[in-house]
Amino acid sequence: METDVTETTYNGIYAGGAGRNDWLKLIDDSFSMLHPTSRLPYLQMLYNPETETFKEGFIWGNGFWMQNSYGFAYGAMPFLSKKWRRVLQNSLDLFWDRLGDGKRIGADDGVPNGLACRHLCAPDGALGDCVIDGGIVYKQGDGPFELYDWFYEATACGILLECDLLLFNRDLTEIEKYIDLLLRAADHIEKTRAENGLFLVGASANLLAPSYGGSFDEKTKTPGKAYLTGLAVTYGAAMKKLAEVSELGGDRKLRDRCLEKYERTYAALPQLLTEEGYLAKSMDPDGTLHGVYGAEKHGYLEAVCNVDAIAHSMVDEETVKTIYNKIASVEGIRPAGILCNNYPSLDDSLFRYLDLDDLRTSYIHKPGNWVDGGCWSTVEGRAIIAYLEAGAADDAFRAADYYMKWAADYRQDQPMSQWGHNTCNPWQEENGADDGHEKIGRPVGVMIDNFATATCLGRGLLSYIPTAVGLTVRVNIPKDITEYVQHQTVNYAGGEINFRVANGDHEPVLFVNGIKIRGTTVPASILNDVNDVLIDMRGEGYKWHDVEPEKAYKADVSVLPRDLIDIYERFSEGKDEFSKTVCDMVHAAAERRELPFDAENFRPMTPDKKEEILKLYDDAVRSAAGIK
Repeated sequence: METDVTETTYNGIYAGGAGRNDWLKLIDDSFSMLHPTSRLPYLQMLYNPETETFKEGFIWGNGFWMQNSYGFAYGAMPFLSKKWRRVLQNSLDLFWDRLGDGKRIGADDGVPNGLACRHLCAPDGALGDCVIDGGIVYKQGDGPFELYDWFYEATACGILLECDLLLFNRDLTEIEKYIDLLLRAADHIEKTRAENGLFLVGASANLLAPSYGGSFDEKTKTPGKAYLTGLAVTYGAAMKKLAEVSELGGDRKLRDRCLEKYERTYAALPQLLTEEGYLAKSMDPDGTLHGVYGAEKHGYLEAVCNVDAIAHSMVDEETVKTIYNKIASVEGIRPAGILCNNYPSLDDSLFRYLDLDDLRTSYIHKPGNWVDGGCWSTVEGRAIIAYLEAGAADDAFRAADYYMKWAADYRQDQPMSQWGHNTCNPWQEENGADDGHEKIGRPVGVMIDNFATATCLGRGLLSYIPTAVGLTVRVNIPKDITEYVQHQTVNYAGGEINFRVANGDHEPVLFVNGIKIRGTTVPASILNDVNDVLIDMRGEGYKWHDVEPEKAYKADVSVLPRDLIDIYERFSEGKDEFSKTVCDMVHAAAERRELPFDAENFRPMTPDKKEEILKLYDDAVRSAAGIK
């Protein structure tokens, strides 16, 4: 990206301000992906009207994965409108409606046809990997799932996302509906807590499973359990949020119990710190740490648990520094500028322990291509939040820019293979391992994972931490952006909040609808339907720039196929939000035809690809309108 540090202003549709115009434009483009846009893949392309949920997309169709959607959902939470937040709730309900009870199996109809892992009967409180094809997969489904443990960290992730959603909505009826489900899920995880306060679980219980193999007995060649760092991080963060939900719901005794669980977990985490002050991936019962960079055995750096610990404030400020410094010092963890799951290759996955045939025959098991060293945008989104929290804005914007360039190519690959260089992505049916251009069987791909970098960039700038009292903000906007105007509203407690920040060196002073308040928490009790929050870090007398949002362009829909024009005419009569969205989708499809197809950041723009992109836009409209 070109560097522009002059005091010029940028006026976008969703964000603007003064300072680094390239960064402000990247923020604006990121927010645009939450709305129908002609220039990038947009979220509504992943809407499944049959169940009113989001879907994974690409070759994975209508299935919805917990670990894959985590980064997107967490980042998008503040910005989703009432309609699309309801769609996100419906998506989470795909799991809550199938919460393990010790009786039902994964297949909804009780007949375990198709996916073999759908015959599993999970214990009470267990969520799972994905909901697909009429059932839930309670364990991570790739590989020898019979040897895997339950998907504990996905359950912790589900608790965290649901609590975040309840805190943003502040609907007491919804809290009453979900609180028992949340407690059952928490109890399921608590049963794995050991005396040392950590969680003892077996293989593939981690996010980005099956990259975690637990412990392994070399003599008997049998896998065992270990203390999983990611589970402690995600569960601890979830319990902190569940405490706030409990207080908002009026149950202070439950709040105290949840806080005790959080505090016990937080206090136990230092057992998993290396001597250099970053988190190991796991610890065997005998005290052996896995993920100590440079060690003879298990000598890799694990990225996921470390960035999540920063993003969710599960480590102190000093540990934030030591974690970030370690990531920054290991060139191999970000060779393409984006974060690999681990570096170097794992020697302790179940595939490695058992020397399974997949390692010798499957391309995706080559280090750097899948869960062993691949780059996952669901993780990168949380890494962007961690970078902003650590004051490393250059890293955050570089990563977001890399994924944005792939989005502009309509290639939302997942994961990015070859340690992030993605020269030849196996899921896109590319051959030509040297440059990936020899053949591209699937030139276009849109996946929900890849919205994580866009949404988490927006969330990380001001953190947006919902509590029982109100919405706490923490300014992480880099100093190169001297003024920040967020036209993308934050939807909170049934109302809208517009944020504007005068960035500087002073402690932030908040003005809510013109009234100065104490601290950095916007009290829910003083909010109206529409609100303006000014955050002043310049001191009195600062003269705000005049930054107005750019007006969205409306294209001529007459260039479209007749059925899309009919859809437009039908929905243009509606006054509700969804009708307006469908009409915006039609306009985006029309404008896409007016724009040049000139984005070739990583792959060539072939005639076939142009046709696929137009089909992507047209089919999104048809799907939203309920036309198969």
